[in-house]
Amino acid sequence: MGEFRDIEIEIRSRFYRWAMRDAEREVSEGYPLLRRIESRTVKIFLNYMSEFSHDGQLEIALALAKRVHEFAIKGNDDALTTRERRLVDEYLQFQFEYSDLDTEEGFIRSWVPRRAVGLPARAKLKRKQFLRKVSETLKPLLVGFTERLGTEDIYFERNYNKWTVRTSVYVGRPPHYFHRIRADWREVLATTITSWLGVGDGAWDVLYEDRSAEAAETFGMLCAHFMTAIPELLDGLDYDESTLLDPVSR
Repeated sequence: MGEFRDIEIEIRSRFYRWAMRDAEREVSEGYPLLRRIESRTVKIFLNYMSEFSHDGQLEIALALAKRVHEFAIKGNDDALTTRERRLVDEYLQFQFEYSDLDTEEGFIRSWVPRRAVGLPARAKLKRKQFLRKVSETLKPLLVGFTERLGTEDIYFERNYNKWTVRTSVYVGRPPHYFHRIRADWREVLATTITSWLGVGDGAWDVLYEDRSAEAAETFGMLCAHFMTAIPELLDGLDYDESTLLDPVSR
């Protein structure tokens, strides 16, 4: 049993190492999870990466993942190199300069009038039905979790030793999701695949009704994928509850 701040640092370090392996997996397998996400940011990322060789993509992906785990990097003596910083800056510049005009199929955000930019009509997401689809997809995957269903959101939560693990999905405009790990009232991680990979905002802002069934299935795949990491992140870790109020040095 250790002080909470030391245990929190260990969890973040474990998460950093897992995320780096996950970045390598996603590149090596051709982005099987990211390609399913109806997000403008993700589509821009995939466009950017398509211009590079496999080795080039891997180098960029690892640099992006490193950047968003700076807290853990400090503890692992694994700071970004000058070259990695340049790779990150070049990606962020590409993202910044990418046209913000909603005129291209696949990139037009779901709330923009399509006919005004010359695109055919497409049914908007039916949010109540989509929430039901998400619930039906996640229930069989999260046996033993407590479910709470709201008007625009749903979450599944369970205890894992002293820790609480929660996955929540919000179906408002735009839809998004989060995985959270906390100890009592204190949050340790709040993350999504686009955040731990350093891709950027992962809001599902280009999701339409005709992709809703696939999107619900994707939420299930993303949730199942993250749940495989929970034992690696949390096993063998215990903390003195009297140290929960101690600040974590940054």
